[in-house]
Amino acid sequence: MPKSSQNDAMLPRLVKTKQAAEYLAISQWKLRNLVQQDLIPDIEDGGGTSPWRFDLRDLDTYIERSRRVLLPNAPVLSWEHGRAIDAVSEPQTPDRRRTRPPR
Repeated sequence: MPKSSQNDAMLPRLVKTKQAAEYLAISQWKLRNLVQQDLIPDIEDGGGTSPWRFDLRDLDTYIERSRRVLLPNAPVLSWEHGRAIDAVSEPQTPDRRRTRPPR
């Protein structure tokens, strides 16, 4: 049986709201909204300043469910000058820059 190294630190399975939000790279408010929409399950312990706990496995499940899948033969869209273009049929020229979509 191989010896475990010091780098193999055990991560806690349950994390507080702040750590769960950091794990998902979202704000704590967004996480709370996802819980209220029943998209992420929480574990209520009823005490302390952060009564919710989150199971890392549930967070991983949410990530997998939220993953976008590119369908075969679907157009690959890119944003350019505030409009969506088909990146395959409208190749970019060197003088064109990609921009973020308008908000």
